[in-house]
Amino acid sequence: GETSKMVGLIGNKVEATDSEVVLNQQKTIKQDLYDLASVLAK
Repeated sequence: GETSKMVGLIGNKVEATDSEVVLNQQKTIKQDLYDLASVLAK
């Protein structure tokens, strides 16, 4: 098997990506989604 991989949806496909690549990418999240996640986490 493969090691040091993260799995996620890219388009409509499940893809395995090297964890170093994933952790070094900067992502932005919309404030309303962040607020929703905060409410749901309570």
